[in-house]
Amino acid sequence: MRHGAYTLALAGLIAGKRISTHWEYKTALVEALPRVSIEDKIYSVDGRVFSCAGGASSMDLMLHLIHEDYGQEISDWVAEQMVYTAPRDHSHSQRIPVQDRTGVRDRKLALAVETMRNNAEEPLSPDEVAEAVGVSTRQLERLFAKHLGTSPAKYYLSLRLERARQVLRQTELSVAEVSVLCGFVSPSHFSRSYKTAFGVTPSKEAGGRKLLWAAEGG
Repeated sequence: MRHGAYTLALAGLIAGKRISTHWEYKTALVEALPRVSIEDKIYSVDGRVFSCAGGASSMDLMLHLIHEDYGQEISDWVAEQMVYTAPRDHSHSQRIPVQDRTGVRDRKLALAVETMRNNAEEPLSPDEVAEAVGVSTRQLERLFAKHLGTSPAKYYLSLRLERARQVLRQTELSVAEVSVLCGFVSPSHFSRSYKTAFGVTPSKEAGGRKLLWAAEGG
């Protein structure tokens, strides 16, 4: 795994600290770094440990630190010099909201997708998702069909498979461990679903990861 937070954790420099990381790496790092608290923020400041989620968020972090040390006027001046006129607070969401990504402004649909994302390891049934959102199962099916062109079950499966792909590529977890982490009771079902989605089996994906790390000197 080529990631700064991972390297710092192995060196014992961020144990017990709160950090931010890119959303794509969060699942893998939560599994690999149980002693580190990973926040859903674009940047985090915990004592002398500063971390951010990506390239743009490093500017937000820098402007925050300038503001803390030198005040709002200097921070605003630096932002204008950078032509970065809309600095974000640390709690700003890392990911584009479902409404903005799809062009759909349905609050119930957005809540359903977020509910699915938050329940990947122990997937909910369509009835349970519908109940969490406050609609009937049939209404939920109509929302997904109308706005996303798929069913709730198929969309949920795609979210879990994408999560599995990230973890397989970024950690040393076994295929069986990733299968359980992403809510698949049967490893064979996981393997078939993965190959259908990505054209390669989970085992080959994991094997390619090891070859890549070896080529990088890991």
